[in-house]
Amino acid sequence: MSVEIATDAQSSEITSPILFLYEINLGTGTNNTLFFHAGKDLDGSDSNKDLIFDGNTYIALPIIMDNIEKKSDGAMTRPKVTIANVETLLKTGSAFKTEMADGSWDSLIQGENVTAANFQFENLIGQRFIRRKTLEKYTGSATPVEFPKETFVIDRIADKNFLSVTLELASPMDLSGVRIPARQVVGKYCPWLYQRHGADPVKSACYWKTNNQVTDTEGNKYTFYFTEDDEPLVHEDHFYNTYSNSRKSSETSTIARIETTFAGSGYSSAPSVTISAPGGGGTTATATATITNGAVTAINITNAGSGYTDVATVSFSGGGPSAAATAVARHNFGAWQGDYSNSTSYKKGAYVYHVVSGSGETWRAEADTQGVTPSETSLNWQVVRIYSTWNNSTSYTVNTDPRQNSYVRYTDNNVYRAIKANSNVAPGTDSSVWVRGDNCGKLLKSCKIRYQAVPNKVGSTAVQTDAIPHAIHSTRTALPFGGFPGSRKFR
Repeated sequence: MSVEIATDAQSSEITSPILFLYEINLGTGTNNTLFFHAGKDLDGSDSNKDLIFDGNTYIALPIIMDNIEKKSDGAMTRPKVTIANVETLLKTGSAFKTEMADGSWDSLIQGENVTAANFQFENLIGQRFIRRKTLEKYTGSATPVEFPKETFVIDRIADKNFLSVTLELASPMDLSGVRIPARQVVGKYCPWLYQRHGADPVKSACYWKTNNQVTDTEGNKYTFYFTEDDEPLVHEDHFYNTYSNSRKSSETSTIARIETTFAGSGYSSAPSVTISAPGGGGTTATATATITNGAVTAINITNAGSGYTDVATVSFSGGGPSAAATAVARHNFGAWQGDYSNSTSYKKGAYVYHVVSGSGETWRAEADTQGVTPSETSLNWQVVRIYSTWNNSTSYTVNTDPRQNSYVRYTDNNVYRAIKANSNVAPGTDSSVWVRGDNCGKLLKSCKIRYQAVPNKVGSTAVQTDAIPHAIHSTRTALPFGGFPGSRKFR
């Protein structure tokens, strides 16, 4: 403490107002500090202006700091700082935004540059928070005159809303929160950062690809997106007619393959294969059978047919077997089945449109079902979110239920959800307008729907981008080690 301010402190009266100044050191760098103050406690016109101290400009910003008592025994106090939501301010009109856009700003956190565009409050965890105390008369002086500095470490985000954020601080000597080993394995939730295995530096064991692609056993690549609530995100082209807002009618199917359920025995020649006619007025599929050692070993489709609205039946005739073979048809069903009907039987993986509480939603059947109305409380149905390709001339909307806001896919291959009505605001540039729509729910279910995803359409007619995920998962695909240890072993 300087002699000047020590003399002031011992005086019977201090005429100059006390000022509290705050600093946050963001990571490493030579210009990596945010400077701000709560505003001077004055009635004058300059009460909320920036001020100069120790050669730095402190920006006026609403802030409250409490629980700053000092104790000689017991647990150390943990002050709390409530501050205006600077995460939002940085991306709008704050002076911090200009400051961080300056070419001299060089803050790095874990090797990544921190700017106004990508700043998040999570960046503050573990960073230094400094409180400085002086008198107004000493602002602007060549040498700093102040009381001893108080240094804290930002330990956690206690609360966050649109208006303010509350930070919980700890003393640098407070080791009560140190845990050995440093990583805690939680049974229910995955602790890894989503899609950050390939980051530089590597920050996660989650290697879900940034292109959101799944490769099947035949080498086909399919792109899948899901929300943090594990809801499928599907491109509107699957459900809406191109260049119009009208929904498509129901789709029909071809036959993808035929599988023997019993190979039979005693065949002296290959039997004839009969496939039932389609109910949609299309073409009947045809196939031939191959026998080896008196049993049916292969069924080759010669015409996949068209217009099937239900699973075809397959039968064999001729060949003189002692026990006849049996088989089932596996269809390439179009996922979209149009408007929901209570009298229609839906196969697992079918998609329908249905209005619930005045709001039209797309739904996916999670099981073969009939007569069960789609709803979020039904185990038979899963709500689906629809996204479009971002266009700078389109107006995007928000809803009372934020899950029903507009979703778009941007050029960075991510899907974004609007949180503010807008047009011509590029996703990824303003977090007050767009947030990531494709995100992880951090549950085992979230992991399964990604790594074990199966496209609803297979074979040559498969949509390889913006694919429709089936309700069926491939459990033969192991989940990655990391968030859920042992999943490779116990799949």
